[in-house]
Amino acid sequence: MGFLRYIYKKLRVNRFDNVIISILHKLFYFRRTTIKMHKIFRERQFEKLCVFSHFDSSNTIHPYVVYYIKCLYELDFDIVFVSTSKELSEKEIGKLDKYIFSCLHRTNVGYDFGSWKVGLFSVAYKEYKEILFANDSVYGPLFDLRAVFAEMDSLKSDIWGITDSWSIQFHLMSYFIVYRENVIQSKIFDDLWKSIVFLPRFFKSFIIKKYEIGFSQIYLKHGYNLQAYCNYYELLDKVIESNEVECYTQRIKREKLTSTIYFWKPLITYMKSPFLKVEVLKKNVSEVDNYDVYHILKQYSRYDCELIMEHLKKLV
Repeated sequence: MGFLRYIYKKLRVNRFDNVIISILHKLFYFRRTTIKMHKIFRERQFEKLCVFSHFDSSNTIHPYVVYYIKCLYELDFDIVFVSTSKELSEKEIGKLDKYIFSCLHRTNVGYDFGSWKVGLFSVAYKEYKEILFANDSVYGPLFDLRAVFAEMDSLKSDIWGITDSWSIQFHLMSYFIVYRENVIQSKIFDDLWKSIVFLPRFFKSFIIKKYEIGFSQIYLKHGYNLQAYCNYYELLDKVIESNEVECYTQRIKREKLTSTIYFWKPLITYMKSPFLKVEVLKKNVSEVDNYDVYHILKQYSRYDCELIMEHLKKLV
């Protein structure tokens, strides 16, 4: 494993990434994750399925996650909750038992895509008309998700997400992606999810390229219509027209910036994005003032900022 880590560090920005990804895929093809617990809470209720990926280093299901799950349940989703936290107590699971269909606790390999695969194949997913893959990397929903679903339903997309990205290649950002029934019933959907390999955690960039970016590209090549609720270029038009982010104007022209990090504010104020990335405040890559975030949320949304504050305190 030490040798593989060395190779990864040497080649992670290499132009032969696709070759390395292919090799890794073969090396870890037979690797499995251990299911520590699988608990079913109720019979199937709805025609829509959500597979929700969770991880927390303190083995906690935070209130912001509980609120998110509650909102998804109120949208008539059967929710499969998959956690890769080191421990998951009955007390923590009890926070969700009113809302979720089932809960799985597994070993922490393969990131979100590993959890989504395990959760998907734990149910008769072909019986659902819509499948949502989501995770706990966002605060929200900041706005009513029913309005978001209604708008995307009107566009007749086959697969849609909240935000898209043009970093490396076009793709829907994986923290929230919805698949329609025609895709769910397709062979390519089955084949892609079966193909997921449980790669070690230090291969995260390859997981992104192989699955987050790769899946979008494959679906496009098969003729499916992919759309984002907050389209990247529509967002850029609004950003460039405004005077709020002049410091990014030159970078916008030469780079494909991650909208959820660098344009979190216009995503909320102009595009009514229902989510704020935890990373905006946790890692603070774009040097955000927390109080600016709270001010914007209070001005534009009814989301309870105490949910964010409570979570950030636990991270200190």
